[in-house]
Amino acid sequence: MGTVTIKKNASRMTVDDILSVQSTNTLYSPENITETMAKNAYKFLSELPACIIGITSDLNVVFWNAHCEQIMGYSSDEMCDQSKPLHRLCPDWEKSEAILHSWRQRHFVFTDFETEFKSKGGDIKYFRWSSLPKADTLPKDRHFMIGVDMTAQRKAEQNLQMAARHLVIEREALQEKNQTLQELLGQINEEKERLAVFLRSNIEAFVLPMFERLKARADQNESEYIGLIESSLKAVIGEIGLSHKEFFNSLTPREIEICQMVKGGFSSKEIGGFINCSEATVRQHRRNIRKKLGIKRKRVNLATYLQAGGIVERNGR
Repeated sequence: MGTVTIKKNASRMTVDDILSVQSTNTLYSPENITETMAKNAYKFLSELPACIIGITSDLNVVFWNAHCEQIMGYSSDEMCDQSKPLHRLCPDWEKSEAILHSWRQRHFVFTDFETEFKSKGGDIKYFRWSSLPKADTLPKDRHFMIGVDMTAQRKAEQNLQMAARHLVIEREALQEKNQTLQELLGQINEEKERLAVFLRSNIEAFVLPMFERLKARADQNESEYIGLIESSLKAVIGEIGLSHKEFFNSLTPREIEICQMVKGGFSSKEIGGFINCSEATVRQHRRNIRKKLGIKRKRVNLATYLQAGGIVERNGR
């Protein structure tokens, strides 16, 4: 292979001049490689604003630049020519050996090899390493690699992932609250409907029939006032707007009257005394009432059922 003459002053050569040798497939002749050139190359690598490590084939660190010292906290003396120095950066022995084995297996030629190292201060640092091309200026048994500190980027990614997880948790919590709110609103609506049924059914069953009796006993003027009150009350219950069929519709006036007394806690004997009939007749009326209300074969107390406006039976309790 031929040689080329170095026209540039050796003391002014940059690492680009040195490393371009391989990329152009041109080698400097041994007689032109000077000690000054090697020193300049080391000086250039030492001052680069990136981590540069030089390692031998037997895995000893022989170069550790200033940026490595700044980022990792270990001095060059602490890392170079020491036994298993990379184990300091990766205390986990198995992980450390896996990294070294992977480098050696690739003959120290790789790109974007990611590692997780521990600094002297105990902080975790994330790096992405790429091997530098060989140059005749530097010893051939040494392999140099450049590492980009990815710690800030990795932590930002971790923070984003954590924020995303928090958002998912908050969204799930919000959905759970919404579900609870929907259930609560449903319960409120059911309670409103229950109260509406209770009010309307009781007014129609127990209050309105009394107006008829009052009007029958009152004079004309009083009857007009009673009729006005009755009309107003009917208008109020009409605005309740229920879609349910009133469960007292199937009862006769006498049965409604008995229901009113049962609801008030009167016994069958007492009711018979009020409406001038026997206790047995009242019991028969009660059986008919239970049948019409659909609770004949159910273990439901009639007074309790009437006091709840039929909700006990409707909810299956």
